[in-house]
Amino acid sequence: METEDNKKKVWAEGWGIFTRQLVKIYLSPAPIDFGIMINGIPLNLKNISFHHHQVSFKEILMPEHFLSVCYGLGIDNLEVGVDGNEFPFFDGSGEKYLNLFKSAGIKTQNKPKNFLLIKSPVIEFDRDSFIAILPGENLELNITFSYPPLNSFTPFLLANLTPAIYEKEIVWARTFGKYPFPSFLKRIGLAYRKKKNIFYPKRLSSPEEFIRHKILDLLGDLKALGKYLRGKIFTHNPSHKLNYKILREIAESEYGH
Repeated sequence: METEDNKKKVWAEGWGIFTRQLVKIYLSPAPIDFGIMINGIPLNLKNISFHHHQVSFKEILMPEHFLSVCYGLGIDNLEVGVDGNEFPFFDGSGEKYLNLFKSAGIKTQNKPKNFLLIKSPVIEFDRDSFIAILPGENLELNITFSYPPLNSFTPFLLANLTPAIYEKEIVWARTFGKYPFPSFLKRIGLAYRKKKNIFYPKRLSSPEEFIRHKILDLLGDLKALGKYLRGKIFTHNPSHKLNYKILREIAESEYGH
């Protein structure tokens, strides 16, 4: 397998839903071993923080949808510029980012991908949620998601991940949750409805859209490892807090090489 990168410089503009500001994001091609640099800062776990259900890269909020697309497409070397304090939200999925990469073209680079092989089981808990990662030859995701406010309980299995599967099964799934400025969603043209203070897409693209978005978020969190995970993930009600807790444990231990 080979790493990939972006072939020409492209950009897009969208709203940040927390900052309520228009943001431009620029993507430029990068050579082998460059990694992903965001505003000149390398993407890694040390530069990711978690506060009140929000992920930030340094001071830039909401990187997870963008990073998910990078993981799903196998984007390893890329120079990213963000001219605000938040990644564009677009429609709450990763589809706009995927189309941005497609418009640039994706180049295969002549170097094997960097894999992290889980050698021993590892597990973390957070209240009624857990995530466990066991040894496995490929990345396999076994996830259940229970969300009483939306009367949702869904199991989902992703037994294999390729760019084509990611595009077909995951990238279009939109986010949901509590937002500090709900009227702003409508003002920027997003069709979201409210139930028990939870905002979610007015017309679901799939009955499993909520759990698929949870997978989208999880893959975005995995990207900060800097390697492609090989192992079986079992998780119930995953969250960014839980994801990063176990990723930091893996990064600081002898579980990978």
